Amino acid sequence: MSSNCDLMKDIATFPPLSALLFSFLLLSVFLIPLMGWLIVRIAKNQLYHLNTRILLIVHCAGILVHCLDRCFSLRLFLNIGMFVAIYTMPTLVVERCLATSRVSTYQTNRTAWTWLLMFQLCLSTWFLGLIYSQTTFGGTAIYCIAAREAIPFNMILAFTMSIIVQTASYSGFRYLVYKNQVCYYYQIMYTNQRSKMKTH
Repeated sequence: MSSNCDLMKDIATFPPLSALLFSFLLLSVFLIPLMGWLIVRIAKNQLYHLNTRILLIVHCAGILVHCLDRCFSLRLFLNIGMFVAIYTMPTLVVERCLATSRVSTYQTNRTAWTWLLMFQLCLSTWFLGLIYSQTTFGGTAIYCIAAREAIPFNMILAFTMSIIVQTASYSGFRYLVYKNQVCYYYQIMYTNQRSKMKTH
C-alpha cells in the first residue's frame, strides 16, 4: 500500500502532468459552453438535413461528455465521449454516400439517422471493448489510470485502427465532394444546353 501511495504522490506532483491537466481543465472551461452553443445552433439550422443535424449533435455531445469527465470510473465516460466523437466522421461519410446515391428521394428521408446512429455507437462500443478487454478493474486504481504492466497491444491496435478509419473516411469524403462537383457541372451543362435548344 505504501508503494502505491508513493507512486500516486510522484504522479500527482509531476510538473508536466500538472501542466497538462491544467491545460485540459482550461480547455474544458471554454469548450463546455461552446459545445452547448453549437448544439443549439446545429439543431436550429435548417440548411442541414435532419439526419446530418442529429449526427452532428451527437458528435458535439460526445465532445461535451469528454470534457465533463476528467477522472471517473477509470475515465470510462471520457473514452466513451472521445470515441463517439471520433466515429462521427465515418458515419457522416456513410450518410453523405446515401444522400449522393439517392439524391432524388433522400430529402424526404427522416429515419436514416436511427440506423446511422446505431452504426456509430456499434463502432464506438467495439473499439472501447477492444481497449478495455484486457483491463483489470479490481484492486487499487493508481491516479485514475487503468494501467497494466504488459505492453497494451489492444490499445495500440484500437488507436491504430481509429487512425486508419479516419484516413479512409477523409478520403471517402473528398471523393464525395469531387463526385458531387462533377454531377453539378454536368447538371449545369445539361440545363444550359436545354436552354439553348429552346431559344432556337
